Amino acid sequence: MTYKVNSNKVIGLFVIGMVILILFSMILHQENKLLKTVMIVDNDWIGVSVLEQEAESYYNLASLSYEYYEFEDAESNCEMAREYYSLTTQGYNEIKAELISKNINHNLIDIYIKMLEEMITINYNMFEACEYLESASRAYGIEDYDMGGEYIDSMGEKISAHDNAVKRYNELNAEYGIELRKLD
Repeated sequence: MTYKVNSNKVIGLFVIGMVILILFSMILHQENKLLKTVMIVDNDWIGVSVLEQEAESYYNLASLSYEYYEFEDAESNCEMAREYYSLTTQGYNEIKAELISKNINHNLIDIYIKMLEEMITINYNMFEACEYLESASRAYGIEDYDMGGEYIDSMGEKISAHDNAVKRYNELNAEYGIELRKLD
């Protein structure tokens, strides 16, 4: 028994198969690029978070020094905290710029960029809170209690702005987790 094969049908099926294979390959490449980018920026984020932990340690030391009326120690710890908050803010800005430069159009990346923006805001507010604590310590050190009180009030405003940014970050982080699970 002989089978006649219509060469046009075979060629047509072959072309359709190749188009499907190419499309599938493109989709896998885009998803691979997305996941690779997320892994790289996650790794960079870890490095910046180490700097952030240093900043928080110095801020905590400054706060304790302030509470114990060790105003010179509070000032020097604020200086160190500000240095690390500055480096942290710069690090998050660099990660954000790198992520934007990848030009990946995906909701996961959009959320990640918003999270970075909140981290920048969080750390910038802490930088400024340290400036006010440092100034208050300096004022209390020379017994200018009115000026010191004004600086503490300003510091409180920055702490409130920090807390609000943390809330927004946490909401975005939850949204990011949901979006990440959609990649299954």
